[in-house]
Amino acid sequence: MPIRGCLLKCSISLGVAMNLPRRPGIKAYGWLSRLHVVARGSSRTRITNLNCCAPHPLREDIRQAVAHMGTAKLQNPPLIEVIFEIRWDLQEREDGVRFDPHAKIFPGRLSSALGEEYPVYEELPTSDIPDEISGYIVQHRFRRAKGSWPLVQVGPGIVTLNDIESYEWQDFQRRIEGVLDALFQEYPDTSLLATNEVVLRYLDAYPFDFEKENVAEFLSAKLGVQNQISPAFFEAIGVSPVPIGVDFKYSFPSQRPPGYLHVGFSRGRVKGRDSVIGETIVQSPETDGPRTKDEILSWVSEAHALTHTWFFTMIEGDLLEEFACRR
Repeated sequence: MPIRGCLLKCSISLGVAMNLPRRPGIKAYGWLSRLHVVARGSSRTRITNLNCCAPHPLREDIRQAVAHMGTAKLQNPPLIEVIFEIRWDLQEREDGVRFDPHAKIFPGRLSSALGEEYPVYEELPTSDIPDEISGYIVQHRFRRAKGSWPLVQVGPGIVTLNDIESYEWQDFQRRIEGVLDALFQEYPDTSLLATNEVVLRYLDAYPFDFEKENVAEFLSAKLGVQNQISPAFFEAIGVSPVPIGVDFKYSFPSQRPPGYLHVGFSRGRVKGRDSVIGETIVQSPETDGPRTKDEILSWVSEAHALTHTWFFTMIEGDLLEEFACRR
């Protein structure tokens, strides 16, 4: 079903993140560009012959199509990127520095294991970062072909799998399993491979004119997100109550899968257009998270189901009709 991510460890533009491949024409402002980023996508059902694209209440034919969104694809999805990320514990030296003792040799072994599917290697500029501060920063990238997606990235204590608009969940899920096979088979000392975080992130773009429209009203009317400030705050102070930007996130505990759901929105530009950038992240708990390959695959499957339900509930109405229509 449709779904979408990327977070940064320092204040740099989205697409230049330590673990986010550069994407032409995409720039984010605010919390999305300050966190450690990953993006998102989905497996979406093909909805055809709806004669939609006109503003009216969500019809039963679309509602029924959404209920079976497991095999095909939205015609006009908002997806920018989807990212699966896994991290494992770093070791600590006597001086307190945390490091991955196999950070130098593991990328080569991972490349050999994934070479048939991702034969093109890229050394990232971050590979020059000193070992003392390189933990959880991707430094190497493997692609299917030059400039193509999906791709795999690796660094000390971290591996990511990234895909963009063409993403389909069943294919992405298969690729996650392949990455996990390579990780658990090729990491030199599996006794040190204690996973501490698994993340599934989706990043979406909703074109929006911040100069002519009220983003708070858009979020409320189109996405069901209530985040407005009382007009009383603006009375007699000479400040317009219509925002020209947006930058916030919510975090919620999740039971299935165990962990957290993070949902945020910010202002950004995608393909030269101002947009509301939405990010949905499912993150495993700090302790007692999935450890084995089977546990991780089960957790990711539940994380995908959660984001799928969240996404379609959020866009139900005009946006779903827009995304379901062929342009």
